[in-house]
Order: sequence, then structure tokens, then C-alpha cells
Amino acid sequence: MDALVVILAGGVGERLWPLSTPERPKYLLKIGGISLIELAFRRGLLLGDAANIFVSTSQSNCANIQKAIPMLPKANIIAEPFVKNTATAICLSNEVLYHRFGSRPIIFMPSDSVIDAKNSFVDALVSAMAFVSAGNKMTVIGVSPWNISTQYGYIRIGSAMDRDKKIFSVDRFVEKPDRMTAKSYVQSDKYLWNTGMVISTTGFIQEAFRLYAQNIYEDVAKYIDGDNRAYGLSKGASFDRVILEKLKTLSVMVGDFGWEDVGSFEILAKYSSAKYLGLYKILNFALQKRWLLQPGRTGCTPSSIG
Repeated sequence: MDALVVILAGGVGERLWPLSTPERPKYLLKIGGISLIELAFRRGLLLGDAANIFVSTSQSNCANIQKAIPMLPKANIIAEPFVKNTATAICLSNEVLYHRFGSRPIIFMPSDSVIDAKNSFVDALVSAMAFVSAGNKMTVIGVSPWNISTQYGYIRIGSAMDRDKKIFSVDRFVEKPDRMTAKSYVQSDKYLWNTGMVISTTGFIQEAFRLYAQNIYEDVAKYIDGDNRAYGLSKGASFDRVILEKLKTLSVMVGDFGWEDVGSFEILAKYSSAKYLGLYKILNFALQKRWLLQPGRTGCTPSSIG
């Protein structure tokens, strides 16, 4: 498969503070002794060569990425001057790669996921790439929810586009719901967890930004041309909001693999070694009781953990 794979590693992971900080973001936390970013890189290797895997991150964390993934070519780190959100990160990465390779198949995936059933994961991505290559422009990956979660975004599916491959039209995206709403989604067969994986081509994504988010596209283009101030002009926004929700036609493939976003101490504890299990459970309990508050929220001043 000749697809380019871009791992999005820009977020700080404030919900996992104080273990995740701007200087040491969430994707450097380890699961079974392996950092989340390295696990994402290994998934990329299941889809192709290291030369076709790229990481989108901030300039301040390039050294962390190189240390965590020695196999990653230095030229394959696409650095933002500062993190603005997924729309700008994807636009910058896509534009850099379009300039290098022209219009190529491309996969964007988050750096902070835990995925089981590797063969099923690869099968889903290969099928999604084939679907896009057949002229369907862009598809995303969703998985059937297996518990009541208020931490994930959801996708409501529409009509079947290829029932054998479990591909449906996207009816709408839903932000993180309250518990009662999430419960109704789990009981329904119309909702999927949004994994954040996007499959398309660099050419189509460029067209989409020009059409739906021209200000972001122009600021990124100016930045690439050497205007360092331009990157700070556009507002930070999510790719879902400025692109995916505006597309007239978008499909979602149902992935038959286990997936979770490591976005809470509860989930981190689930996958951690016994050495850190107690710490993560204590931090999760402290947050629930509001004894420990994350940065930017009013309340007690947190103490450091060393």
C-alpha cells in the first residue's frame, strides 16, 4: 500500500495532568513499557515502510519524537511552530506532503489510541483505502461502542454504501454526550465511536480546505512560503468541525477491532503495568472527588508528583 501515514501528536492531554504536560505530552506515556507514540508508529509499519510514516507535532517536541521513535526519519517530522488544533495540523501536514509527493492516498491517525486485533485493523484500513481509491473521496473509521462513555465523540451512521464492507454514509457527528445520551447511543445500532482516523488523498484534502476553510489554508500556505507570523493568524479549530461536518458526502467504515482513546486515568490504569496501577487509580479517584484539579480550572493548587 503506497499510502502516506500521518500520526497526529500535537495534543497535551490535559485530562492526564500532572503525568502529561506540554513538556512531556500524553503520547510519551507508556503502555506495557512502550510509549503511545511508538505504538502508533508500529501500527503505521503494519501499513507500509517507515519512509511513508510521518508525525505531526510541535517544534518544542521534535526532540521527544526523535528519541521515542529512532526509526523515524528526521525529515518525516512535520513541526508546527505551536499547537493550534487538528484542523491546522492536518492542513499543514497535508500541504507539506502534497508539495513533496503530489496527490497521494493519505491516512491520518491519532497518537493516543490503544488498538487490539492488529489484523482486523489492517484489513479495515486497506478496505478504506480501496474505497477511497474507487472515487469516494474520504472516509473515517468508527467502532461500535461497547460501554457507556462520555469521553468520546460519536458518529451517527446513515444509509449503507457498501454493506459487505460495513461502510455507511455519515449522518452527523456528535460531541461528547452526557451519560444518559451516551447510554442511548450504546443501546442503538446507529452510533459509533469516532476513532479520529481519516482516509483520503492529499489532493482532496487540499481542495476541501480551499473550499471550507480558506483562511486556514491561506495562512498555512503563507507559513510554508516563509511568513512565520501567518501561522498564528487563523483560529484553532478541529478538523471535524471545519471540514468533516461540512462535506456533502462522507462515509464511515465500521472497524472490527478493539479501540480506546487513552484520555483518562481510568483507561490508563486499565492498560498500565502493576508498577503504576495504584498511582493511576489514586489520581483518577482524586479527580473524581475534585481533590486534584487540572490546569485552567478553579480550585486547589496542584502539587507535583515526582
